[in-house]
Amino acid sequence: MIIGRDYTISAKIEGWVEFTKKKIRDGMRRHHWVQYINVRPGTREEHRERVRARVHARNNKPMSNRLWTLTQMGHFADRGEPASAASS
Repeated sequence: MIIGRDYTISAKIEGWVEFTKKKIRDGMRRHHWVQYINVRPGTREEHRERVRARVHARNNKPMSNRLWTLTQMGHFADRGEPASAASS
């Protein structure tokens, strides 16, 4: 990929453009986002499959605090109820 003086981007290969962001840390607490632009070779179907896999991975990440998340989702809502209400 080539970038011009006026920030015009042109690719040397034919393919699909993909924008990604990555968080970069500067020291202890500061961070900023850097955007990457890639040209991926391949067909439209390959591109769609790659995007579908990336979206699936993003939406199915493991929960960082599983107990809190399960509580918020209502998995323990029946605890503490009287025995007659829980059995019916």
